[in-house]
Amino acid sequence: MTAPHTPNTFLARDADFEALYSQGDALIQRLRATSRPRVFIISGPSGVGKDSVIEQLRSHYPNARYVVTATTRPMRRGEVDGIHYLFLGKQEFLDGLATNNFIEHALVYDNHSACYHQGRRQGRGHPSALHQRCHIDLPRT
Repeated sequence: MTAPHTPNTFLARDADFEALYSQGDALIQRLRATSRPRVFIISGPSGVGKDSVIEQLRSHYPNARYVVTATTRPMRRGEVDGIHYLFLGKQEFLDGLATNNFIEHALVYDNHSACYHQGRRQGRGHPSALHQRCHIDLPRT
């Protein structure tokens, strides 16, 4: 049987939480001060706002590099080919599959999405990044 909660046990827990928060804040400040590479994993179902989060990251980390995901879906208002996605025709995408150009791929809502092997897109006129960023929308379940 656990001991009854008293004001003193709540105060002790509050102090423990305050110490943890302080440690976490100090760690975040140290991470922000370092110039070491960071990896951000943005995950969520289609339409949840992953692109909005990525745009915020771009504003906070303007020198970060992103590999742009290929897709056959139509371009949305405000999107730029080669910045937000590589917009491909279905046949161009299927040709890329046939020649093993993608690390992985998915069919989502009748549109294809994939991440190219690093450096494979240099010939299309889009800059190639040094680090891989894969952004595949997954259907809601």
